[in-house]
Amino acid sequence: MKKLFYVIVFTLFVQIVYAQTWGIKGGVSISNINLSGTDWPYSSDSYTGYHIGAIADFVLKEKLHFNTGLLFARRGFLGKGSSEAGLDWSDKMNYLELPLNLAYYFKMSDKADIFLQGGPFLAYALSGTETYEGVSFSIEFPDYWKRLDYGIGVGAGVQLSSFVLGLTYQFGLANLNDDPEWTGAVIKSGEFQISVAYMFTKKK
Repeated sequence: MKKLFYVIVFTLFVQIVYAQTWGIKGGVSISNINLSGTDWPYSSDSYTGYHIGAIADFVLKEKLHFNTGLLFARRGFLGKGSSEAGLDWSDKMNYLELPLNLAYYFKMSDKADIFLQGGPFLAYALSGTETYEGVSFSIEFPDYWKRLDYGIGVGAGVQLSSFVLGLTYQFGLANLNDDPEWTGAVIKSGEFQISVAYMFTKKK
């Protein structure tokens, strides 16, 4: 699985390099987890991180586009216990994300277009840190947390000349729990991205 992921990364990198339209993208990532399958008295709050990377856009038809990219994303969650549990901790992880979107554009003016988009995403955890009762330690992969995440992303935005403003929400479908002492628990990711991109067009 790890080798397959790196093959996909290399393939998308080549696509970005040779795309007619490519750009740089960055912004805020507001992430959290959805926890089910357990009666443990825990909940979580959102963690505010960031994302940055290179993106590419391919015109399939006049209004239909395919876009992708390689993004470094800092995401996680802030854990909380009930009053009985009395626990507080945080998990913060560094991911490499690969969005694969189809986008449909609506022309607003000569310089402005709005778009709707959606498609699958892959994400691979590079590293992570958990802080528990003031003590920080590295997250173990895969004995505690699975590296590979995947799901569906949906979003919308506006393109003003070379600038693109976008909003995206990614619904994680993978169960990230790999803790042998917490069997039955299902942990899925959720990430809201607010982005700004600048697009370059290659000269022919």
